Amino acid sequence: MSEEQLTSFYHARGISMEAPDCEKLIGPDNLASHRETKMSTPALQETGSKPLDSTWVRAQFPSLKLQVNGQPAAFLDGPAGTQVPKQVIDAVQNYFLTANANTCGSFATSRANDATIASARAAMADFFHCDPV
Repeated sequence: MSEEQLTSFYHARGISMEAPDCEKLIGPDNLASHRETKMSTPALQETGSKPLDSTWVRAQFPSLKLQVNGQPAAFLDGPAGTQVPKQVIDAVQNYFLTANANTCGSFATSRANDATIASARAAMADFFHCDPV
């Protein structure tokens, strides 16, 4: 999401983008990179047909390294329990450390939370080729 789109998003909701506290909280460089986060979809950028690299896929899920009695554990998950890739674990941890707050508040973590939500909406809009609002 560009700075202009983010400003428009906040302005439409009556939120000021003048957030020096937000920059103090997560740093101006991190704030700028946070606003420009793009969806990581290398599979969509490649063309052609390649076989699935199951070793690489398994490496993305730390829980699949678990062994029980010296054997790899089998996960027969249902919809209520699913294994989570490392990228998701890192994103959730970052959210709890930097942006866990109510939306539309006047404090820095609320603004970081709003930016996270706006970024997620923009990523999904990009994925589905539609408007993020």
